Amino acid sequence: GDNFVSASHLYGGTSNQFRTLFKQYGIECRFSEGNGNDMESIKSKIDVNTKCIYVETIGNPSYHVPDFEALKKLADEYELPIVCDNTFGMCGFTCRPIQQGVHIVCASATKWIGGHGTTIGGVIVDSSNFAWDKPVRSTLGDVTSA
Repeated sequence: GDNFVSASHLYGGTSNQFRTLFKQYGIECRFSEGNGNDMESIKSKIDVNTKCIYVETIGNPSYHVPDFEALKKLADEYELPIVCDNTFGMCGFTCRPIQQGVHIVCASATKWIGGHGTTIGGVIVDSSNFAWDKPVRSTLGDVTSA
């Protein structure tokens, strides 16, 4: 089935969703070592069914920052989009992952709109720098299920 590779140090709710909910839908999350900095660990988790690489701009609660330059090279090599949660990056105020080559940025608007759990919201931004319209190919071979 489909899978994606994720940094290992994530916000607890995200980690739980990846470990339990996604599995119920047949989507496997493969956690890498090094929180987005160990390219060999990420590379070892990629196969023909891998759909993206997921990181947080600033890991919550660990404060780890991924090596975006190395991630971009690896993502380009395997023709995979990078998805980045930028909630701790203050939704673009302090960190701008699109400028680092990230393809999709998401953030919890809940923390910035209310912060008290009285409102729920989120933001997803496509940087328009990934070729979504072409067939997905990989150095591992054709991916026909994309």
